[in-house]
Amino acid sequence: MLGMPFSVFSPLELGKEDPKPKASVRVVRILDDASELRITLRGNEPVDVGDVLYSPVYDRGRRLRFMMVGRMDMDGDGKDDSGRLRGMIQDLGGRLDTELSVQSDYLILGDEPKLGPAPGPDAGPMERQLYDEARAPFIVYSTAVDKAKEFSVPILSLNRFLGLMGLAGGD
Repeated sequence: MLGMPFSVFSPLELGKEDPKPKASVRVVRILDDASELRITLRGNEPVDVGDVLYSPVYDRGRRLRFMMVGRMDMDGDGKDDSGRLRGMIQDLGGRLDTELSVQSDYLILGDEPKLGPAPGPDAGPMERQLYDEARAPFIVYSTAVDKAKEFSVPILSLNRFLGLMGLAGGD
């Protein structure tokens, strides 16, 4: 697909817990039997025959499933980019789940919701309501992480996901 990003890994990095990509690539032109890629090296190591192109969104054989939880600030501007990330995943062929299940392929973690102390016994109804409203996204986040561990669904931080896509540093 035109514009699709990938990371490039040495075969020696495959299977490591924290593989380091040597480059990122983006499809810039599609021909009848090939594609033209723009390669951006991440160090001094060249891209070689036998290196592996990888995208956590693309799998030729099936449509991958994702769930996102937390605030997704893709560009560090402090604003939630969940809609933009959702659109990118869908444009590249991924499917977004509203609830994590054993069929989910990845859980992408944004910023964990902040939850202050519970209101005291003498708190008013408005203070309790505000706490309950803040608690709801925290529960969704925590439950998704617990289910991912239970179902052995890989958990990726937003930055790690973007790094594997060839769109960020991948730290």
